[in-house]
Amino acid sequence: MNYIMHKGGDKAPNDDQKAELSGDRMLWLLDGLNEIFTASTLFPSGVLSNDTAAHWVTLDTVFWDVIATSVAKIRVYSSDVIDLGYDGETGISGDNFIEFAPAINSANALGMPRYSALDTFEALNPDSAKAKQMLTGKLLAIAYDSDDAVVEATYVQTPRVLDALYTAGSDDADEAQLGLSYTATDITASVWAPTAQQVKLSVYNSAKVLQSTETMNLDTNTGIWSFTTPIANDRLFYRFELTAYHYQNQQFETLWSTDPYSVSLSTNGDYSQFINLNDTDLKPTDWDTHAIPVIADINDSGIC
Repeated sequence: MNYIMHKGGDKAPNDDQKAELSGDRMLWLLDGLNEIFTASTLFPSGVLSNDTAAHWVTLDTVFWDVIATSVAKIRVYSSDVIDLGYDGETGISGDNFIEFAPAINSANALGMPRYSALDTFEALNPDSAKAKQMLTGKLLAIAYDSDDAVVEATYVQTPRVLDALYTAGSDDADEAQLGLSYTATDITASVWAPTAQQVKLSVYNSAKVLQSTETMNLDTNTGIWSFTTPIANDRLFYRFELTAYHYQNQQFETLWSTDPYSVSLSTNGDYSQFINLNDTDLKPTDWDTHAIPVIADINDSGIC
């Protein structure tokens, strides 16, 4: 059930929410919190997490318009379960975080002028492998004062750090081949899903009956999941099954998706199809031998 929390004619500051009613039918809400409780609970003490205001833009840089004036450091925490274990007074226990210290704003130098008015925080020699693993979980940025007391907390936006980690090199995600690739004996399916905890390849016959489900392999350099299946599956259908944290729903969810690089789809686009466009029976007559006109001036290609 999707719903919006109201008090009379006033909408609460909570995000629009969704509740699963197949189990507990009585739910408890706290004004200003997006969590759903299955039992009566007291309003938490300390600082509440608010909005999604932190921008993690490179491995070692976070921009955040922090309201508090006494910030000595921030930490970006990650959890692979919904409950981060956040305490509004002490933060989160454990060491699954990267720490950032206040720094001079570097937005213009990074080519990101939109962040030039925000507070800047930088990490010293952060571990890229740890950051990649953290990005598959639920993230929370927490600001602390010099006494390690929590002064502010917010969720984290990550598109730019994903690009920095996976596309900044000369041989990473944006240079890789995605979609299907064929050999004489095999078909390899590849999809970029760096925030997924797991990706599976499900194969269906022409009647869309499931034939097999295989766990795909992650290349941690590129964030690309791939699996090689026998050529016998050519012309059958497939989908990806992904388990990942959904930022809008604030839940870990299992989702099914067609291939973003599909070259053929089933009716209504529900399934991708294993297709090799180099197959002779898929080409128009004389496709490989027809003469391609040469245009001396690009303006000659216009139709007036």
